[in-house]
Amino acid sequence: MGPFREGSGALLRHHEPVGHEHVRLPAVGPGPASGGVAGDSSPAGAPRSRRVCGMQRTQSVLLTRLARVNPTGVFLAALVLVLVGLFAPGIVGGALLLALAVGLAALLVTTWPVQRPATRILRLVILTLLVGAALMKILS
Repeated sequence: MGPFREGSGALLRHHEPVGHEHVRLPAVGPGPASGGVAGDSSPAGAPRSRRVCGMQRTQSVLLTRLARVNPTGVFLAALVLVLVGLFAPGIVGGALLLALAVGLAALLVTTWPVQRPATRILRLVILTLLVGAALMKILS
């Protein structure tokens, strides 16, 4: 019997105790008997929990929305903004690049605690290059 076999009391390969593999989360909100949504268990009129996408109530609505955004769409939009900023003349292109840098800096600050050091360094380098390109466009 190896260390990763079920029933051995050990951890599975995904580092979750065997007994807690399939924990069911409690339903939230009004139930179907009270005119609510199926799967919810609170009485009608009770405030619904703001738990969305497995996030806690204390987390920002903005973070919840960002978690649902299509990464490919965001990448393509950022690529278009960078290209327009690089090819737009003078201060217009520089301002566009600076606006993108501000958004990237806000995202960097928000996600800093959960990023690995290598990812942090890469994002700082990209942010520095973006700000440098924006300043060169504005000053030239």
